[in-house]
Amino acid sequence: MELKEEEKMLQMEETSGTEAQGAVSKPVTGTDQIITLDRLAASVYENDNETDDLNWHELQNSMLKQKILTGMLISMERHSIGEGKSVNVALADYQGYRVMIPVTEMNIILSEQDEGDMTKKIRITSNMIGCEIDFIVLKLDAATHSVVASRKKAMEKKVQNFYCPQVEGEAPLIQEGSVVEARILAVTEHLLRLECFGLECFIRTYELVRAWMADAREHYRVGDTTLVRIHKIQEAGGKLSITVEGKSLDHTTCYSCKKQGKYIGTVTGIHDGLIFIRLQVGTNAIAHSVEDRQLLPRKKDDVYFICTRMDEEKEVAIGIISRVIRSAR
Repeated sequence: MELKEEEKMLQMEETSGTEAQGAVSKPVTGTDQIITLDRLAASVYENDNETDDLNWHELQNSMLKQKILTGMLISMERHSIGEGKSVNVALADYQGYRVMIPVTEMNIILSEQDEGDMTKKIRITSNMIGCEIDFIVLKLDAATHSVVASRKKAMEKKVQNFYCPQVEGEAPLIQEGSVVEARILAVTEHLLRLECFGLECFIRTYELVRAWMADAREHYRVGDTTLVRIHKIQEAGGKLSITVEGKSLDHTTCYSCKKQGKYIGTVTGIHDGLIFIRLQVGTNAIAHSVEDRQLLPRKKDDVYFICTRMDEEKEVAIGIISRVIRSAR
């Protein structure tokens, strides 16, 4: 399936309100310098001795100095603005303050055909509830302590800070090959939507980790973070876009299955007559036939796998399925 088609599937699942559950944290070894989300975090975060005045001062600084702040997206609401008009806003929590971000300022980018589809933008934003987002304050009301902010401006500034050289002749902080901490914004069976320091992208699960999985929603959830490597940075029409991968950061050792060895595994997918399996010993496997034709395996079934050979180069066991042990039906 082409990536664009999978992106449409992700937007369709977001439209239906799909939520991801479970989480996986992938360790990184080696000498990679990891650019974490707190790289430019304000020093006042997570300090129990802060006062409301200091927090309010940070919000004022954000408005006056275009300073990026970070809060937790907690809800979506529809607010009346008088004369029978209303606006849809996302609410973020910043140190106890409710920060209102209009959906038009959430920087939800759709295809040209769907760009004006406000309903889809609202639903995509709703499915981001639970994750951290960056924002820059646009307006403050000292009397009511109401705050209006923009995620779009914060993301644009982050792109300038991290993907563009800060000093002429010097390299930017994030380049092709950089390892960064990415926020997970949405999850489907085989696709994740990520935000990497102001730029959003999609990644297939098999590009993120070596282990095949039947449903990424059982391992990742909105609000988690994961480490990825920037694979490519492209510019078109004055805007940057990125592609990322994570397999090079996954140093999991593959178990080499033995010929005629018998193993238990879970079916992760079926395509063109081939059955893809994740074995419990920690190896990916492909079965080209099934001995017991009375009960053919389906996705997420536990099966009894017999190895006929091991493809050491691809680290995949090849063999047949003897029978279904447990049906996921």
